[in-house]
Amino acid sequence: MNIEKIPASALKCENVEAQSCLRACVNGFYTNYKGERVNIEDQINYCLANTKSYPPNYDFKEISHDGNCKGIIEIRRESTLDALYRLREIEGKESVCGLNFANPSSPGGGFMRSARAQEETLCRSSALYYSLIQKLDFYEYNIRAGDLFSSSYCIFSPECPTWKIGNYKVLDKPFNVSYITSAAVIAVYAKEGQKEEIDKANDEKIYSILRCAIENGVKNLVLGAYGCGAFQNNPKTISLMFKKYLIDENMKSHFDYISFSIIGFPDTNLNIFSETFGIPVTQNN
Repeated sequence: MNIEKIPASALKCENVEAQSCLRACVNGFYTNYKGERVNIEDQINYCLANTKSYPPNYDFKEISHDGNCKGIIEIRRESTLDALYRLREIEGKESVCGLNFANPSSPGGGFMRSARAQEETLCRSSALYYSLIQKLDFYEYNIRAGDLFSSSYCIFSPECPTWKIGNYKVLDKPFNVSYITSAAVIAVYAKEGQKEEIDKANDEKIYSILRCAIENGVKNLVLGAYGCGAFQNNPKTISLMFKKYLIDENMKSHFDYISFSIIGFPDTNLNIFSETFGIPVTQNN
């Protein structure tokens, strides 16, 4: 496999956290707060070699659930990164994966600059950006599409080493989780009368996200208010789409656990997802 290298110019980017993360990826190690060198080269190489992309015309395999999965769904006031850490490191779960709310045309969005959305945080905390640039077909396709709808293209980054949590606190050792990268419709730029097109596009994206997770054997999945932040998709509509597939079409039976981990002030999106699923918000310990 030919590895797409991190551009030298990226190593001089303006964001300090992004720069340190990229240098760790290139060097194959980071230094923790104890001053110890922590090797992540093997984990990075595995992730890069096994990163996969799924174009809109991809025919997902039909996989029947084995009947042993619990299909538990929770709504939580927490970030994606905190949820991934909770599941993998605190609860010791296997096959943990989080949804990355992607920029459709630029790997990592504005993570090398000052942007502070979900994708940027994930890319400053892990080797996710390095994985994303291995699948530039995702971005080239969306750029050619040339509109706010982008596509249902997604990227699966398996067992990606992640070594920062919270406010970029560096961990003594990394934890490995997978990521599914997908770009929601940029509804903030939509014109009047495009609701039907927006809903159709987002529905296709959500279906692909869940099928991608199932095909890759994910058992513990962290979702969220997909596209309901800066992209300004309707949280009620998005939550109903997830409910349609997870509950009405029983896709939840492929998973042991699903968390809709949502932050933001006020708690509008969190409360809407809780209302849609009829599930109270689970309070973190």
